[in-house]
Amino acid sequence: MPIVTLTTDFGHSDVYSGRFKGQLLSFNNDINIIDITHQIPPFNIVVGSFSIKYTFSSFPKGTYHILRVDEKDIEKSGLLIAYCNGHYFIAPDNGLLPTALGNKMEWVRALNFDKFDNLNTDEIYAQVLNYMIANVHFEYSEPFSTYVINNEWAVIKEEDSLRGMVVLVDYFGNLLTNIHIADLLPYNEKYDSVKIVYRPNEVIYGLVASYDDVNNGEALCRINDLGFMEIAVNRGSAASYLGIKFGHQVTIDFE
Repeated sequence: MPIVTLTTDFGHSDVYSGRFKGQLLSFNNDINIIDITHQIPPFNIVVGSFSIKYTFSSFPKGTYHILRVDEKDIEKSGLLIAYCNGHYFIAPDNGLLPTALGNKMEWVRALNFDKFDNLNTDEIYAQVLNYMIANVHFEYSEPFSTYVINNEWAVIKEEDSLRGMVVLVDYFGNLLTNIHIADLLPYNEKYDSVKIVYRPNEVIYGLVASYDDVNNGEALCRINDLGFMEIAVNRGSAASYLGIKFGHQVTIDFE
């Protein structure tokens, strides 16, 4: 039974995610639908990309991943299908896939909407999924290389500093940045100490290994399990305590 994951900005308070799943099952009831999340902030491609980037490889190869974030009118913006590292993807052409997959797709094809007359958006996704499962996707799509690329979460690297941003606020109020351990390593070889500036004159000195390395209620920085730097508060919400939201700039100064 094919596994199909869903990542959307539909939320749970309305019927959109449930209706879409019903449509998928109406076209093919021999699939196993897994919700990754429907709580992507509306139209937020960066968070949508981050969410799928660090979840898709946990699923078996051959899994189909449907991404519906900031899709607007897909007949105007375009709909892409792609293959990367043994996984299949369906997403709008809005920068979501290249950002999530590091622009390393093995192939990308654009949907030919002439083949989908009289279908609504949910039905188009459902029919595309069925074609992909049946391995006939080359009959309704064509090779494509001019897809949208989104550089919104690129880390700025300078001589003695890194500048990134908060790309996700998780359920606990931890602030996940786009700064990866790989970004830090070259600087660690040249400098002895770091300070994380999250507001002018408001800094956190150094990185800790765990939350309990600081007192309750104290702010900290650490490298999380995904290899990204996060700002947190031990036994508290960094988002509430520090007043920081998605998109907030974070600078690391090396000395």
